[in-house]
Amino acid sequence: MLDYFTSLNDHNLPYSDTIHPIVVHFVIAMVLFAFACDVIGYFTGNARLFEVSWWNMFVSAIAIFVAVIFGQFEAGWQNLTMLLRQC
Repeated sequence: MLDYFTSLNDHNLPYSDTIHPIVVHFVIAMVLFAFACDVIGYFTGNARLFEVSWWNMFVSAIAIFVAVIFGQFEAGWQNLTMLLRQC
């Protein structure tokens, strides 16, 4: 059975790097950028920055679900391969 899992990396995943932390940090950066756009838009009176902020929050709200899905997938895959290696 372990012959099928020969291409796993050191995180027991079939792809090169974990995706969950990448997406989580992307969401954090988008929220901080949205906050910065709100502050700059408030002090400069530029209404377009409020729209930029809204769209950043909208995309980050969708991306956080992607982060949760990949986090659950990667945790489950890691537990599965560790259980199979114990057999």
